[in-house]
Amino acid sequence: MFIPEKIKEIEPFKNKVWLSSPTMHGPELAYMKEAFDTNWMSTVGANINACEEAIAEKVGCKYAVGLSCGTAALHLAMKLAGEYFYGQPRAGVGAVQGHKVFCSDMTFDATINPVAYENGEAVFIDTEYDTWNMDPVALEKAFGLYPDVRIVIRCPPIRHTGQN
Repeated sequence: MFIPEKIKEIEPFKNKVWLSSPTMHGPELAYMKEAFDTNWMSTVGANINACEEAIAEKVGCKYAVGLSCGTAALHLAMKLAGEYFYGQPRAGVGAVQGHKVFCSDMTFDATINPVAYENGEAVFIDTEYDTWNMDPVALEKAFGLYPDVRIVIRCPPIRHTGQN
């Protein structure tokens, strides 16, 4: 396999930089053991039900749904937003198919993938240099270019503050 000389010069990090390191403190291990012992090592079970009920009560809605990860939650949100604004699609058609969705250009792919999963077209909006948030001036200009857009994905960026 050919490896360019510049790449050969790159040394690996001495220490790993964890995006999200797993941690186990206090009752987490007991909850995992309970789920294992009761054969609910899944996205269902008594603990999930209790969490969904507590969240629904806290936010004042009838139901809440716990999903396996943030990406799944973003996908569900995209599907529901698409159906809300554009109606329920026929089988095999994405909820935002044929529609543009405004997305921050400074984000993880997980926030953009649901647009692709639902067959939409991501339109990237510039970020502000100092805040790393979606630039409201650029967003306003984008609405001028694409006035029919109804969905904006704005996930907060992960920003290094310069403090160690």
